[in-house]
Amino acid sequence: MSNNCDDCNESNLKNKEHEASLFERWLQEAKEADLCQNFLTLQPEGDIYQNDYTRFTDFERFACIGILNEMIDKLAIIGADRPNVDSPDSGDIANTDEIIKQTNKFQQDRSRLEFILKLIKDELYENSSVETLTQYLISEENKIKEEHAICSMYDQYSQSLQTLKNVAEKSDYLTKHVIKRQTKLLNDIEGELQESMFHYGIKLGYSRKLQEARLEQNTHRIQMEEGAILTESEDLKSRMSQEGRVHRDIMLYLNMSITKLNKDIASWKKRYAIDIAAKNKQICEIKNKKTEGAEKIKTLLNTYMKRRKVIQDYLEEKRIRIEAEELKKSQERAATKIQAWWRGTMVRWKLGEYAEKKKKKKGKEKGKK
Repeated sequence: MSNNCDDCNESNLKNKEHEASLFERWLQEAKEADLCQNFLTLQPEGDIYQNDYTRFTDFERFACIGILNEMIDKLAIIGADRPNVDSPDSGDIANTDEIIKQTNKFQQDRSRLEFILKLIKDELYENSSVETLTQYLISEENKIKEEHAICSMYDQYSQSLQTLKNVAEKSDYLTKHVIKRQTKLLNDIEGELQESMFHYGIKLGYSRKLQEARLEQNTHRIQMEEGAILTESEDLKSRMSQEGRVHRDIMLYLNMSITKLNKDIASWKKRYAIDIAAKNKQICEIKNKKTEGAEKIKTLLNTYMKRRKVIQDYLEEKRIRIEAEELKKSQERAATKIQAWWRGTMVRWKLGEYAEKKKKKKGKEKGKK
């Protein structure tokens, strides 16, 4: 059981890796494609049958395959949690056997369902269709109808056969009882006759008449009982005829019902084809709208790129102007600081126009005069 689970998990892992690689390839193609392309048509060649509307699209197929893989894994987990159970050696045999039967039946149904899901997944993966599921459902429906018909006929015939057996057993019992009683009675009569002939020769005539009367009475009673048995047999025959007529009526009703169901199925198939055509038309309209939307998006994108370039040029020019203004302001502040420092230096050191004026000496001035 564990080896089967490991093989199943390994195959599921390979399928998932293949699906993931295929999806990544599609995604890369969609990214590298131009906006004017229709992204709904970016699919590998041979994956979609454009004229076969009964098949699934790749997106639906991958979604269904993922769901089927999950269902198969869960069924495998359930099968591992509830294995087949062997019969115990002791305990409540009746209840345990019933539980074992139910468990084994559940495991058989689970294994069959898992096998069918694997077949559906493989067919869906290869052909993008679910013909296996359709064929299986049709075969199961036919089997159920046949089983119901056979069970119904078997019950009717079993009841009729049981009734006939009861009547035959009752008739045999009554016949044997009467024969036994008559045999015993004849033996008693013979003994009495012999004894009477031996002891009462004179009463022989009277005894003979008496026994003949008794024999006639018993014969008449037996005939009456035989008539009652024959009447009951005729009644049973009429009942069997009635049961056959009822059976024919039921079969006629079933055939009429089957014919009606076939007509309904044909009608639903026709409606299905009409609905599929309408949906395909709607899908085409949606694809056209998507194409128009892609064209519109391309136009808007071109407009956006032009306007973004203009805005970027404006922002660059504004940045250069702001940097020039800031540089000019920085230079002015630096010049102001340098001038202030220089003026302060000249004041401190008394240079230039801030130097102290020399005082004139009086004596020298007089001499010069």
